[in-house]
Amino acid sequence: MATTADAPNTATPPGEIAGYRVVRALAPASHLALSAADRYVVLKPLDDDCLHRGQLHPAIKQRLARVRELAHAGVANLHSIEREPGGAGPAYLVWEYAAGRTFDEFLAANPSPRELWLAGRELILTVEALH
Repeated sequence: MATTADAPNTATPPGEIAGYRVVRALAPASHLALSAADRYVVLKPLDDDCLHRGQLHPAIKQRLARVRELAHAGVANLHSIEREPGGAGPAYLVWEYAAGRTFDEFLAANPSPRELWLAGRELILTVEALH
């Protein structure tokens, strides 16, 4: 898991979500945040149709339980599902933050054939572990 030393640009935090200090917005509606233990996480809101009477829909609970079983070093792991105190607002999936480059950034750095082979091997082993 990433620590404060290897996180991206940490400009002035725009606020707090479900007890996490937001560092910056990511892809649509997702946020990079810090936990109380100063660990980076990614907060992703669940769609409203994932909730039933203010609670997670049973089918969504089942799917998320399966996601938690997929713990693997090559995959960002699901930590928890959080809501604002009192249950107001959306529910958020709290994911492990994976520091590093995107695949496009990796390719733009002109990796050697060996680096490409090693990255491909790691990807195949991760997909294999998930199946």
